[in-house]
Amino acid sequence: MRIADFLRSLRGWITGLNAISARFDIVQTRLDSALAADDKNIQALKKIEETAERIEKSVASLHSFKIINTPSLDIFPTIQISPPASFCDPRNTGRNKLAFLLHSLELCNHFGPVWDMLSKGSFDVLLHGPDEIEARETLSRWHCSIRSTSEVLESGSRYSYLVSNHPVDISEPPLIQRLADHNVRFMYAAGKSGWNLSGWNALYDVILSFGPYHATAFGEVSDATVVQMGYPRFDRYFNERPDRLDLLSRYGCDPARRTVVWLPTWKGLSSVGWFDEEINELTSEYNVVVKLHPLMREHELDRVNSLHKYHFNCLITDASDNLPLYQLADYMLFDYGGPPMAAIYADKNLLLLDVPGAENDPLTGSDSPDVLIRKAFGSVTHAEYRIATQLADSHLWEVQALLRRQLRKSYFAPYYGFSASVAANALMRLEALVEQNTSER
Repeated sequence: MRIADFLRSLRGWITGLNAISARFDIVQTRLDSALAADDKNIQALKKIEETAERIEKSVASLHSFKIINTPSLDIFPTIQISPPASFCDPRNTGRNKLAFLLHSLELCNHFGPVWDMLSKGSFDVLLHGPDEIEARETLSRWHCSIRSTSEVLESGSRYSYLVSNHPVDISEPPLIQRLADHNVRFMYAAGKSGWNLSGWNALYDVILSFGPYHATAFGEVSDATVVQMGYPRFDRYFNERPDRLDLLSRYGCDPARRTVVWLPTWKGLSSVGWFDEEINELTSEYNVVVKLHPLMREHELDRVNSLHKYHFNCLITDASDNLPLYQLADYMLFDYGGPPMAAIYADKNLLLLDVPGAENDPLTGSDSPDVLIRKAFGSVTHAEYRIATQLADSHLWEVQALLRRQLRKSYFAPYYGFSASVAANALMRLEALVEQNTSER
């Protein structure tokens, strides 16, 4: 076999090992160089083989866990984690000591991959706002006990540990402290630091963060024990091989065209109203799929309705999971918040759309990651009409690919495809993590 052919075969094998991204980046760089070199570049081949062997050993070590095989995970099967005996309620009330606070059903997209890792019935879900009938239907697959927060408060019962993405109600005393003895924050978005790093983080005993940047940032606004978990919501992105034709059909797209996905936020930072016409014009050449922030339909109906006059292939206004759109997209358009940071995690081609005054918005600030990444990637203002030109610039995407890989090392722990396992293990060790937090204060 020619060395170049062998290298190409080896590269295809290594591509599947996304979970070991740091090593993969090294291998990919060496492969690109080796494939461009002469077939007799034996020294490069030896270095690649040595690195591949180290990766293989790392992957093999992951299989030392007790695993339950599922057909959807080709490399890292699902790991189901049972709670320790101490998580049984000692008062014999029939309740778990661990609960999750759900103020929006959209949070199921974030919590769900972790719930899949926990034993059925090992946690409760507390509803604070969502319709109970709809919530029970959505949550039925996890066989968890479902209660309203008012029911818990009226009964005078408390949980040992409550997981939430933010406190929801910070009146005195804050809701989460009325519901549980210890509180765990489950980070769900990497942008909008003016909100994300607010003082209410001090209410938490443990914080599950995406990666190094936020682990440091949370340490400055809270005394909580911080655990870097990666991004559980995107585990399927790395573990599944999506049926692209099925995705294109689902969102009304033409298989012969490339696909642009626009994921705007809501309120004052939203690009809706600023870029509508320009993005609509892309439909002459691209598939264009738009998914709005789920709260726009409830609070900004006029802005939602304003988009129905355009010719997008699909306009999504509900709280369905964004992940298939990351699988579908060739290019992605963002303004502010978590979605552009998720695109860095998923290594997607992205353009950033500027909204006037965003740096001074109380939800962001000039040092917010979704603002800072504009210094690396650049951005587009509504008056420039440059989106189509940028999309067609192949050199732009080559340069951005290198920048994305560097940035995701700063913002995300490298648990690509098994972040939910990391988070679930942390939740099952909450007693030790809280004790660590207490002893360090």
